[in-house]
Amino acid sequence: MCGIAGVLSLSGVSVDPAAVGRMSDAEAHRGPDGEGVVFFDRRDGVSRMRRFDSSSPMLATQDIVVALAHRRLAIIDLSDSGAQPMADRGGRCWLTFNGEIFNYLELKAELLALGHRFHTNSDTEVILQAYLEWGSDCVHHLNGMFAFALWDTSARRLFCARDRLGVKPFYYSCHKGHLLFASEPKAILAGLDERPTPNVGAMEDYLTFSYGLSDQTMFQGIHRLPPGTWLTVDSSGTRTHKYWNPSFDPDPDDRRSDDAVAEELRGLLHDSLRLQVRSDVPIGAHLSGGIDSSTVCCLAAAHVPRFLTFTARFGEGGFFDETPYARAVARHIGSDHHEIVPKRSDLTDLLPKILYHLDEPVEAASIFGKYHVAEIVSRSVKVVLGGQGGDELFGGYDWYVKNLFTATSFGSRGALGTGGVRAFMVDTLRQESPKRLLKSLWKNLGDADLSRIFCRNWSRLSPGQASRIFQPEIRNGCRSSAERFLEAFDGLSARRGGDRMFKFDVQHYLESLLTSEDRLSMAFSVESRVPLLDHRIAEFAGRLGFERKAVPGRSKQVLRKAVQGIVPSEVLDRRDKRGFPTPIAAWLRDPRLNLVQSMVLSDNSFARTYFDLPYVRRLMKSPTLLSTDWSERLWRVLNLSVWGQVFHLG
Repeated sequence: MCGIAGVLSLSGVSVDPAAVGRMSDAEAHRGPDGEGVVFFDRRDGVSRMRRFDSSSPMLATQDIVVALAHRRLAIIDLSDSGAQPMADRGGRCWLTFNGEIFNYLELKAELLALGHRFHTNSDTEVILQAYLEWGSDCVHHLNGMFAFALWDTSARRLFCARDRLGVKPFYYSCHKGHLLFASEPKAILAGLDERPTPNVGAMEDYLTFSYGLSDQTMFQGIHRLPPGTWLTVDSSGTRTHKYWNPSFDPDPDDRRSDDAVAEELRGLLHDSLRLQVRSDVPIGAHLSGGIDSSTVCCLAAAHVPRFLTFTARFGEGGFFDETPYARAVARHIGSDHHEIVPKRSDLTDLLPKILYHLDEPVEAASIFGKYHVAEIVSRSVKVVLGGQGGDELFGGYDWYVKNLFTATSFGSRGALGTGGVRAFMVDTLRQESPKRLLKSLWKNLGDADLSRIFCRNWSRLSPGQASRIFQPEIRNGCRSSAERFLEAFDGLSARRGGDRMFKFDVQHYLESLLTSEDRLSMAFSVESRVPLLDHRIAEFAGRLGFERKAVPGRSKQVLRKAVQGIVPSEVLDRRDKRGFPTPIAAWLRDPRLNLVQSMVLSDNSFARTYFDLPYVRRLMKSPTLLSTDWSERLWRVLNLSVWGQVFHLG
């Protein structure tokens, strides 16, 4: 895993090498083990530098049209032969690559059989040779997490691609006749010659839903390349293409037993772990005590004996301490277990630093604990496994069944009031099995109801409240976040509304979680891998119907069944899903921290420029301040304000 950056001239205007150097420096934390940059001039001349030096004579007279930069975190092939940007032996293609290709050994064997020759042991060279063999279709052969840019000198074509599920980031911007790209928005900002402007629509999406609904970032003009997409730039223009779009329509002819389905999943999980523990450096794992991270740790233990596991807990204890479950799993697999207790007093000083590394505000206050875990991980290992993706693929969130019941029974055609939800569920479950109940619900489900209910349940602030936070002249003319949400949800290809919920979260919410995972680990030069998001597992999950995944009171049915006998029963039988809870409500009330007053209502140029401060003050005095929901809303306002300060957006 590394940091990549580059610039391509779109208009004939020469690339400024100093700007490329600044972009590379902005990502130094992503790759402390090496750096490199290569420049291409209009006459196909190539200048390669192991360390960027803008005063180098080789750059003095060149008319540069393409520049590729790389910061290296050495994981596979630690020798100098793995340095990037890397070229094939003929010098036709040059590559800057971030991530890992987990099936690189199998793919290398296939390419050798086709007549290709290799001069390194790296997975980077496998991408180069795969491109020479299959062109753009090379991405279909890659099992991994990746974001890369490849300059094909013979075709004068830039080919960029991002992995199927968006584990690795890729950002780009067209600015004054140039295409700039990088692993992080801050690197693109470093290459620009003007002050960044915030994207008000994206800010409203964040306040309403906690994540973005499009390829736009919160910086105006900077876009994220969507997961499973490639981007090409050549003489015919700039184009993007969605090369992977998994189906979330279950097979109506699937008559397999639950045991058979679980067995297939178990095989996929084992093979994913077999591939993802490949590393030339030590490996550890996150271990929260939930089903997902416990599954990853228990399966990894079969391949990596006596590895390290890491978790955090909070001093408030009780609901905010899941370490008993984590310790049980650590004992079960015999790992060397490490715990950390973040201090609330550190939040004021650390929040600006965390948001700098994240580039954009984040959904949950759990990011504070995860930041501390990433730090202790970096003291021992360079690669860490995590359990991201299990909730989105296998129905781990309670809102899936909740939304289904609500849409069917209390939507526009429903007869009951919301106060009767519990009674309705209890009475119905007495008469029918959970699986039969779900099938009958599907027959009566109105998708229009579901989309609105799903939108409403995702909203942390109502669209009206979110836009009201901004000053009138700023919020005027913006499309409603709810409109954008419904457009994205209703535009998904899944036939059944419930399966559409899964696809929506995989394509939108999951990406925001993966972005945070990437930034936090790379802030400390650690590679984070997510074995549950092997694309084969995602495709398998997409073919399963809602009723195989989640039923009332029993989430992730098929995953639980697949890992029976592998994960300790005390974890599998848990019904108290928590999701790394943080006592943010108490912290926001703590007068010693005084977070809202000091970071939002103080003399803050961003807040005063963009927020309607009298309205924000009224929100602060709401009688619902003590509730969890309200603390989440305050957390978002706080994050947005500090983010604006960090990136000087006032």
